[in-house]
Amino acid sequence: MPSFLKFVDFLQNEKDLTSFQKEALHSLLFQSYQDIYINAADLSSKIKGISLEKAYQIIKKLILENIFDGSYDCPACDSTLSLNEIFASKATKCSECDHGIHFYNDLYIKIFGTIPEKDYEKLTFDQIAEIRIKNLAKSWRENGIITYFLLDLVNSEFIQQENEREYNSFLSEFREFWIKRVLSQSKESNYFIGEIGDAYKILFQDVIDAFNIVRIFSQELVNFDISTFKNIKSKFPFFPKFKIVIDCVDLPTDRNGRPIDPGDIFVRTANRTYDINSASVTQLYRAESKLKEYKDSYYENWEKFDVALWLMDSSFEILNKYSIIPKTEKNLVGPNLYMLKNTIMLPIDISKA
Repeated sequence: MPSFLKFVDFLQNEKDLTSFQKEALHSLLFQSYQDIYINAADLSSKIKGISLEKAYQIIKKLILENIFDGSYDCPACDSTLSLNEIFASKATKCSECDHGIHFYNDLYIKIFGTIPEKDYEKLTFDQIAEIRIKNLAKSWRENGIITYFLLDLVNSEFIQQENEREYNSFLSEFREFWIKRVLSQSKESNYFIGEIGDAYKILFQDVIDAFNIVRIFSQELVNFDISTFKNIKSKFPFFPKFKIVIDCVDLPTDRNGRPIDPGDIFVRTANRTYDINSASVTQLYRAESKLKEYKDSYYENWEKFDVALWLMDSSFEILNKYSIIPKTEKNLVGPNLYMLKNTIMLPIDISKA
């Protein structure tokens, strides 16, 4: 378990951290509702003014000073290595298979939630929703942005018209797959805002976490069984294919430019979930509706890829800054598009559409 007393000593010795950064670090590491995992990229993106290298050094000190525990699961050989061993030995590769370690993204420390897992499981739907919204509102208030995630099944209206029974059966199976196999792997707080047919709306506390979910989705989707949807598959050979849009929504302001508290713009919907009542979200929906103008850019890639990922301006800038995505120039004529399959990611030039 984390040592809070050692953490207090650690903060006192970190002379180059501002009081705001220390407070944010304390909040992130000791005031999460649920168990989460944090790496250097997460830490840097969540706390303003902390570089990737500084975030990595913070995690390294937290481990070596026995304030937190952590382990590294090698994706190549499934070996589990202690972070203490990795940092103490200055290892750069897995000791079992020599697979390279990406220090900013691969090494996680576990943050224990303030609500024990056994108690969290007893909470009602409404209580969990309220906790998650408060957590997201707090993060939005501290960081100034929140991540909006939209997922759609490509050609859904035509698929539904072709065979509504199979279409509904697919949606039922996909919903369970998405929640259990994909969204459950989120490292941060998220909130499933709603579902309209095949379209999902999700809020993420962190854009890097949202992007990682896209990569996980592209990997898990390879093993999603569609053998029972023979009629749809015969008419739509490239099925199922998905479009995802990610954007970071700024903290809204009033007409005088003063920030509006996030807690005031989360609204309760008729189906007992929450949504955001904000002009910035309305602008995102308008921008998302214009993406059909670029459809030729990615439809020709459906034979090789399963997911079309659109990164709107602010999400692209953050992910590009931390080298999370393939290095590409900002698209001047629209959002940036990437095609994915099994974590393989290809930038698409939409100017040629």
